[in-house]
Amino acid sequence: MPQALLVVGLSLLAAWMLRALAPPSLLRDGKRLPVGLASQVGPGHHGADSVGAAPRPVSNEALPHFLGGAFLAVHLIAIVLVAGIPVLRLVRRKFVAQLSFALLAAAATGVSVVLAARFGYGDRVAFRDALIGGVDVARYAFVIAIAVVVIFGLPGNPQVRSRG
Repeated sequence: MPQALLVVGLSLLAAWMLRALAPPSLLRDGKRLPVGLASQVGPGHHGADSVGAAPRPVSNEALPHFLGGAFLAVHLIAIVLVAGIPVLRLVRRKFVAQLSFALLAAAATGVSVVLAARFGYGDRVAFRDALIGGVDVARYAFVIAIAVVVIFGLPGNPQVRSRG
């Protein structure tokens, strides 16, 4: 259970960074909202208005965009952690397993920021900016994961928890 809360917490951290990276592409009531460029009506194919334009966004509010980024990040982080845990079960030393889990969680969170920025905003967010945001989030994720693993132990491996 603590590891599930860890994944949710890391995804919220990733979504927070995505919100900071979001390109301002729509103004409403003086606030800039992150909406993809493709969702705006504009000149279409060969200059014809509204031809080939993508549909309008589901919502112009900031909260659905934040929750969507968190939802995408939780899936990306969970996939990487679930795929990496069987490898961690092979490690017999407690310290090495804990460090490896924290590194895996940090890498998953950092990569989720880069991928979610690419999926959510396309080329509106520079790869360099997304990478810098991913590294910032990965630092926080590493510290959080170390704290969770030290307090609650590794997920599903009682042998590693009991060894020194």
